Amino acid sequence: MANQNSRLIRIRTIVKLSIKNVKTNWRHSLATLLAIVMGFTAVSLFDGFIENMKLLIEDGSIHRGMMGHVVIERKGAKQKILEDLWRYSIDERVQEKLTALLKADARVETFVRFLILNGMVANSNTQALFVGIGFDLESGAQMRGPKWQWNVVAGKPLRQVDGKDPGVVALGWGLASKMGCQFDLKGALNSDGSYKPVDRKFECRSRTVQLSVSTEHSQINAASFEVQSLVDMQLRDFNDRFVMLPLSTSQTLLDTKRISRVGVLLKDGKDQLSIIADLSKKADELGLDLEFLPWIEHPASATSRGSLELLTVFRNLFLCVVALIAAMSVANSMMKSINERTREIGTLRSLGFYRSDISLLFAIEGFFLGLFSCLVGWVFAVAVGVLLSRLGLTFKGGVLSSPIPVQVNVPLFTPLMSLLVLTSITAVTSYLLARRAANSNVSDMLRHVA
Repeated sequence: MANQNSRLIRIRTIVKLSIKNVKTNWRHSLATLLAIVMGFTAVSLFDGFIENMKLLIEDGSIHRGMMGHVVIERKGAKQKILEDLWRYSIDERVQEKLTALLKADARVETFVRFLILNGMVANSNTQALFVGIGFDLESGAQMRGPKWQWNVVAGKPLRQVDGKDPGVVALGWGLASKMGCQFDLKGALNSDGSYKPVDRKFECRSRTVQLSVSTEHSQINAASFEVQSLVDMQLRDFNDRFVMLPLSTSQTLLDTKRISRVGVLLKDGKDQLSIIADLSKKADELGLDLEFLPWIEHPASATSRGSLELLTVFRNLFLCVVALIAAMSVANSMMKSINERTREIGTLRSLGFYRSDISLLFAIEGFFLGLFSCLVGWVFAVAVGVLLSRLGLTFKGGVLSSPIPVQVNVPLFTPLMSLLVLTSITAVTSYLLARRAANSNVSDMLRHVA
């Protein structure tokens, strides 16, 4: 017990000396402190940017794109629906059972049915290939929520009239441009990237377009529609070919009652996997040949998933570079400090401090230096993040059809890993350098002249 108390007193003394030395010698470590502060700030800002991008991607897919938290398709559709649209579609019998299953589940907020179609769109001047979706208008508006209720950049969103789907369509603004429509998108976005609920006018050579499609029975159907609005589907290539229309209208055009998939919005999106497992089990018991997928695993989310993975790789690489710079800076600072304090080390040894005590002393100094630097960096990162978020800056990626607002939400706990990494590096580096000095002869250290 006495030895243990003695060791605790010794450690307490070493910690007090470390704190005193950090305060006394902070000028010698200023360059190291600034290097760690700037590195931690950069990593934290990048973390905040990635966190905001994750939120934008999730919101853009789950709500804006109406995928919901769970996507339901026929088994095999994930790989082969583009090869055979009708073979992997969902018929009326399965729809009825699936609808009853989802409505009976209290965990489901709402769900939207979709029908994929493709073919030729033409007006009096131009024709082009298109890819489109028909969807439930009312439940689609509910899934989009208040932020994306207004989901068009020009015109008005598609709405049911007296409980019936209108005979109108919305075109991707890239396709609309090909069809001879003129519009001005300047000022259409709010600061959070959503659209201002304003009926922005647009002019077309002809507001009437004809959609021609191949039906389930290999017949060619065509019908004329009025272009009511222009939409932005986020991806430039998709935006240049996209048509959106009510589900019943698309089913009439294709002469079918089938659908391609169902998007389900959950009340608690954090419990996706357990809900998916439960719904899959119930569907199997009902004899439904269906597959339930988290939205992030669906092929439509491949671009989003790839973007997040790439950002994470860059972030980890960036942290490694910052850690290397911090280690080199700490090593340089500590080597200089140890050389200048050689006689102090010799004095401490002559007073009865062990070699391990000297190593621990400098390791704790390095730890406190790294900790203080990271805390200053975190405060600085929060301030810079708030400033960047309020400047209204935007950026436009190569595949994106519209600019994305720059928002940096520096989280409270995400930089914790950076703090642990950097403080560990400063402590370990200081310990290794001090260990060599502590093993020197005491008399030589006392005679040392810096």
